[in-house]
Amino acid sequence: MLAAGIDPVLIENAARFAGMPYGPLENAATGADQAAPNPQQPHVNDVKQRLLGVQALAAAGFWEQGLIDIIDADLASVLCWGFPSYTGGVLSYIDSMGIEAFIRQCEQPGEHIGEPLEVSAWLRERGSSDNRVYPATE
Repeated sequence: MLAAGIDPVLIENAARFAGMPYGPLENAATGADQAAPNPQQPHVNDVKQRLLGVQALAAAGFWEQGLIDIIDADLASVLCWGFPSYTGGVLSYIDSMGIEAFIRQCEQPGEHIGEPLEVSAWLRERGSSDNRVYPATE
């Protein structure tokens, strides 16, 4: 988002508004170059959605590869890196809206926020066949 010219204060505030204990820039020692400020800044809700979505999409990639258990991913995301607890964790965040809705969210990130997030064919197939992360309970 910095490379897209989004105001760093907006990024940090959106993370706090999303329920994160600290913003991504506050905790990162990045040498990322910020582009010239974009005169058209995105809405804070679009930035919140992007911050949560990019983390959930990364976790879905590890799930796809069989590298993580869904429960462990949710627990680790909340307890270890500060993903907002009200979501239940990165994969519960996807599950709460359904995989198909999550994919639509990734593909349409909002105005002035950058390129859509790239969703794997595996997650698309999962969304069209089951649309859930967690198995349904009876």
